[in-house]
Amino acid sequence: MVLEWTRDIELGIQSIDNQHKELIELINKVLEACNLGKGKETVGVALDFATSYAFKHFKSEEGLMRERNYPEYVNHKSFHQEFERDVTALKSEFDQVGPTISIVLKLNRLLVDWLIKHIKNEDRKVASFIKSLG
Repeated sequence: MVLEWTRDIELGIQSIDNQHKELIELINKVLEACNLGKGKETVGVALDFATSYAFKHFKSEEGLMRERNYPEYVNHKSFHQEFERDVTALKSEFDQVGPTISIVLKLNRLLVDWLIKHIKNEDRKVASFIKSLG
């Protein structure tokens, strides 16, 4: 499955959309590697990038929410913290057992499912609020 940048995940806030596009590119590289039978080799790199990039992206997004006094900031931040915990746990599992098929599948599911649902639901609320401010 390849993720495509579509209008239903576009938020209309260029800085956030650009970061989401980069995350989708990462996910697609991991998925492509898995399809070529190289998923195991890319898991460590993907986990490191996902961890550092997602954390950077979350800080940027959270800064924007604080700046604009987004009323659901605390709730939104809790979703980010949950993702960070899940990625950190997966990274720990990877460090202990190596690049198993199970970890490849968990990584793909975590990145694909979480990101798309989060953008369509939570990030869309943030974008709507920010746009309503004018």
